[in-house]
Amino acid sequence: MNYLYIIFNLELIEIRNSYVTLIITKRRCRECIKEIPLKEYNFNSLERSKMIMFDILLFNNQFKLDEISDMYLLSKATIRNDIKKILMNYLKNIA
Repeated sequence: MNYLYIIFNLELIEIRNSYVTLIITKRRCRECIKEIPLKEYNFNSLERSKMIMFDILLFNNQFKLDEISDMYLLSKATIRNDIKKILMNYLKNIA
């Protein structure tokens, strides 16, 4: 059986013959983020952390803080603090 997981009208994951495949592209994901009126809506800390983690886990193993800062209209200090919180929560949960 084949399954296609669609969230918010985005085809994200396909399961075919027991293989799970991420099918959304980095470009499509970034296009969706650009559709969010970031000047009118500010992500809270949890939302920011999830967006940063998705970006890191799905598309990047290395990036410049400027890229994330520009994309989400956040300061580099805010991004550093969010990443620190992510790492602290991860370490707390595996200990």
